[in-house]
Amino acid sequence: MAGARLWKALFVLFVSLAMVTVPIVSAGTEASSGGQFSIGAVAPQVTDVKFYLDDHTTQTTSATPGNAYWIDITISDVNTMDDIKEITIWFYYDTNNTKVGPLPAGDTDPSSYVILKYVRTPFSDQPGTWKFYDATGNEIGTTFGTWQIISQVDPQTWDQSTGTFSVEIIVGKVAREANDGIAGGDWDFQVKVVDNEALESNVYTGYGYTVNWYGEIWVTSSFAFGTVSPQSNDNPLTSPSTGYLDVYVISNGNYDVNVKSDATWTGVNNNSRTVSVVTATPGDKQILLKINTNNDPSTAGAIASTYTLWLDNQAGPTQDGDASAGQGAHHYAYMWLDVGSNIDQDTYVGHVYFQVTNA
Repeated sequence: MAGARLWKALFVLFVSLAMVTVPIVSAGTEASSGGQFSIGAVAPQVTDVKFYLDDHTTQTTSATPGNAYWIDITISDVNTMDDIKEITIWFYYDTNNTKVGPLPAGDTDPSSYVILKYVRTPFSDQPGTWKFYDATGNEIGTTFGTWQIISQVDPQTWDQSTGTFSVEIIVGKVAREANDGIAGGDWDFQVKVVDNEALESNVYTGYGYTVNWYGEIWVTSSFAFGTVSPQSNDNPLTSPSTGYLDVYVISNGNYDVNVKSDATWTGVNNNSRTVSVVTATPGDKQILLKINTNNDPSTAGAIASTYTLWLDNQAGPTQDGDASAGQGAHHYAYMWLDVGSNIDQDTYVGHVYFQVTNA
């Protein structure tokens, strides 16, 4: 009986120890916490800039003032083209044609510095407008001197991540010459894009663009020496009464002005009566025309029947504008007439021509 009680006690102890080793139930072995993150707006980027002739097909790096050209700006923006707010083009003359120079320190000038800016309302599915601006951000308009904005092409769809914005311009008449083979200057550009979140692209740059020489000239349309006597010298102009012709020149670089006369002047009442233009003392049925820039016939040069130099290496660029409207560089052409012998009585007519050329 004692052995049975011992076995029973051991069994109870074993059961009690077994119950102690049973794990206690817990809340779990894993837990989680909710989180989030956002993708912010990404700045747009200019990926390419190209210049074209007016056909918008032929690429070029050279421009002639007064002609039209296209500028194409290709942009990428993961937030789509509808995110684009502004595009700015700085186009300027630089004396070093081996690299991109810094932006000019002064304000815009039609001869050396223009700023074009495109402004639109983002996420409107609508195009913006191109205007000229000054260096402090003030809008000038679609003309700046003789520079003009004449057309534009925008992306066909606004929900794409890449697109091309195009603007057609006429290069101003006095855009500084940068193609003379002497000076080391060129035209540089910088382009920047801003999006709806005011994020700016890196500045896209280019250099090595040339501008060809340009010139135009206007002169008083008529003149007269009045009634003169045979074998008389230094007869001044009677019309205009000032004694000179007004000569206006527009040019984007240094220039010469050449002058010539018709070889023969003809009678009005009888066109068989003629006189010949010579460059020395006139003789039988001959005349000598003389010109200079001051009212002194003793220093005047002869006008030949072929173009000869009158004004040498005049400084440009000139003032911008229209020569026929009296704008640009103003020169005074004083003229005199020496008359030979045996010239029939009549009124004789002819022309004096003025030509502007690259100096």
